[in-house]
Amino acid sequence: MFNDWLLSQLNERGWSQADLARATQITTSAISKYMQGRIPNEEALRKIARAFRLPPEDVFRKAGILPPATEEDATLNELTHLAQQLSDQELDDLIEYTRHRLSLAEKR
Repeated sequence: MFNDWLLSQLNERGWSQADLARATQITTSAISKYMQGRIPNEEALRKIARAFRLPPEDVFRKAGILPPATEEDATLNELTHLAQQLSDQELDDLIEYTRHRLSLAEKR
């Protein structure tokens, strides 16, 4: 259930409900309701994802809004989320590194 997942995320980070409220700009009352089992709306889920630095799709899946991801989907979502946090130069460097690694693998 979403509230169990949310509690585990708070525990992993050492956050309180008030910490999550501050990080998301969601009221502590709303956070409390989520902890009791209410499912947040899409905007709140996006704010929670941003606060936890997780892909929104992962949080939507935990809330039961999206179907479970395949392992391939999960990997692709994580890569996309991480790439979006890089500067243009860092992303170019990562792409070049990946091409280099593929080239080396083809030579084996």
